[in-house]
Amino acid sequence: MNGMTAVPQQRMALGLTIVRVVVGIVFIAHGAQKLFGFGLSGITGGFTQMGVPLPTLSAPVVTAFDSRAAGSSAARTIVSG
Repeated sequence: MNGMTAVPQQRMALGLTIVRVVVGIVFIAHGAQKLFGFGLSGITGGFTQMGVPLPTLSAPVVTAFDSRAAGSSAARTIVSG
């Protein structure tokens, strides 16, 4: 025996729900910090300093992705919960 036991389905679902909620909160906070704290001009400037290609285009795309990922995580939690 390897010391591992089967996890009941309800506990697995609860654990996944908790992980999804936490990941959603992290993405929301990170996207809000970028958008409302730094603003798109600040994000573009940061991307320029880091050498990100096409910073004027990539900054809004990355910010939108952060918001979309948070919404997607929250939606999956509501649907599967």
